[in-house]
Amino acid sequence: MSVSTMRKLSVFAPKDRADALIHRLMRLRCVQVRQVDDAESALARVNCEAQRADAERRVAAVNEALEILAKFSERKGFVQTPKQLDTEKFKAERYEAAMQAVEDAIATRQRENECRAELAALTGRLHVLAPWLTYGVPLALEKTKNCELQLGSFPAKTRLAEITDALAEHCAVLESVFSDDDGEYVSVVCHQSDAAAVQRVLGERGFTKAPLKEFSELPRTEYEKAKQACDALQTELEQIKQRLFGLARMLDDIEMLFDLESSELTVATAKQKLAETDYLVLLQGWAPVGRVDKIAEALSAEECAFEFEEPAEGEEPPVLLRNNKFAQNFEWVVGMYSYPKYGTYDPTMIMSIFYFVIFGLMFADVGYGVLLALGGFLIPPAIKMRDGMRRTFNMFGYCGIACAVCGVIFGGWFGDMPYAIMVNLLGLYETTDAAIAAVPFFNGLQLSLGGEPIMLNPLSNPMAFLVVSLGIGAVHLLAGMIVKFVLLCKDKQVFAAIFDVGSWLIIFAGIGVVFLHKIAGIVMVVLGVLMIICTAGRSAKNPIMKFFKGLLGLYDAINYAADLLSYSRILALGLASAVIAQVVNMVGTMFVSGIPGFLILLLVSLIGHTVNMALNVLGSFVHTSRLQYLEFFGKFFEDGGEAFVPIAPSDRYTDQ
Repeated sequence: MSVSTMRKLSVFAPKDRADALIHRLMRLRCVQVRQVDDAESALARVNCEAQRADAERRVAAVNEALEILAKFSERKGFVQTPKQLDTEKFKAERYEAAMQAVEDAIATRQRENECRAELAALTGRLHVLAPWLTYGVPLALEKTKNCELQLGSFPAKTRLAEITDALAEHCAVLESVFSDDDGEYVSVVCHQSDAAAVQRVLGERGFTKAPLKEFSELPRTEYEKAKQACDALQTELEQIKQRLFGLARMLDDIEMLFDLESSELTVATAKQKLAETDYLVLLQGWAPVGRVDKIAEALSAEECAFEFEEPAEGEEPPVLLRNNKFAQNFEWVVGMYSYPKYGTYDPTMIMSIFYFVIFGLMFADVGYGVLLALGGFLIPPAIKMRDGMRRTFNMFGYCGIACAVCGVIFGGWFGDMPYAIMVNLLGLYETTDAAIAAVPFFNGLQLSLGGEPIMLNPLSNPMAFLVVSLGIGAVHLLAGMIVKFVLLCKDKQVFAAIFDVGSWLIIFAGIGVVFLHKIAGIVMVVLGVLMIICTAGRSAKNPIMKFFKGLLGLYDAINYAADLLSYSRILALGLASAVIAQVVNMVGTMFVSGIPGFLILLLVSLIGHTVNMALNVLGSFVHTSRLQYLEFFGKFFEDGGEAFVPIAPSDRYTDQ
């Protein structure tokens, strides 16, 4: 419909009331705080880095606690209803307990991580000790006065007898301690004078010395101590788990705390945009003209001076779109491209109508459309969606209605499911009046074997559907050109409107009139061509260049033709969804008839049609958006606007 007119707000307030001022504006949800221009104000910037850093730390801590406790929550239901948060009451009665729960959750998780690390280390210790439990000497003992002791292992299935024979010529004794699939664990005692030779013999046969220096006591003693420590850690971990379950009962308060602290972070962030003197702060922002009275009433309750003024020349206020309840749901589609420049035309309303129609043509099917509409309109209230996501779902809901309407026109009911059921499961192979009368429901919908879609069947008559697609495209393009014509006239560029846009409108109108009255149509086309040749090169001073630039202006006909052909994607998407649905129905009804056949059809349909719907909803969304962005917006849209984002309290979990 239009872009909301903005007013520039300037507020002077006592420095100690800066936070209260921002909180009051946050609750209004209609003021976007802007950075005070240093050169314009000649004031110093407010320094609140410490306040912001402290707020960020608290938000991060609360968020961490929420992530920790979420898995321990016993709350039922996928979606939680937003809680009402009375800020002052919460601060007075529950803030301290909630913050203490946050600190306890973080400390408990930290201790849990420490316990798991210790447990992992002890488990490794037990694994190292396990082969030596029967060994009767402290493992850290490596030598005596005359002997040297080596503990280690050979690869599994090593023939120890051969190693014993090799050690016979040295003063050494090999003893097998333990054997398993991982290796042969042995102790080797030798005289110190033979230590080097013995080590060489062992190394040649794959001996690996065990890392046992840290074990000063007998293996069994060390193992029992480690086992007891593991048991104690397991007990502590279970206690930690129960402690976290207990803290999870505070989740409601911690979620309120998150929104509270997030709002404080918003305050600190906004405060950094202010300027200050020794006693005052200056806040500047943007507000919609329709909310000026409400803002003035709120600010009158503060100890401050304020004024509203029109944007200065060169200033770019943020853009707030104003549309009816239907078009509001399509505003985010415009935002994905770019917001219109402030003061220019908002195309949302007219775009939403074409989006509705084109999406429906691309995915023309009653069954899919009804499901899309039900999901788009019923899911948001069921799970208490916020406004932004609700509008997204509602947009797809409206597009679902378009799909259902087009499905009736073109005969799509989950593809050709009624036909597949009648032929393959009900055995109605003859298109006789008796066969049609046997299924009056299908007959009433013109979906019987002898019936036809209300308009045409895209699969059996794709060329006719292509004509429909290009016809819608032509109307879409002409609408964009008409919008451009009107905008130029409003901007007092009547000459450009008539000769740059109107000439092409006359040409296209003439092409249509040719089919009704050949002479009149040709005259209109020639008139339009002459208008282009005579005016397209008006910027050139040389008469010859004017003429050639005028001829060059006719080249735009190629661009218009290319734009029109882009709408053939409506045909491509429409056929793709219909063919996939038809294949799913064919597979679901090709095996057996009767009740088993219906069960197989149900299973195949559930999987196949779900996949088809997901793919083609995405495809229709992408290609419908593309036609708006390139073919439609390209005719008139002036982008570059910055979205209006008012400061507001955090509402992830609560309503404030």
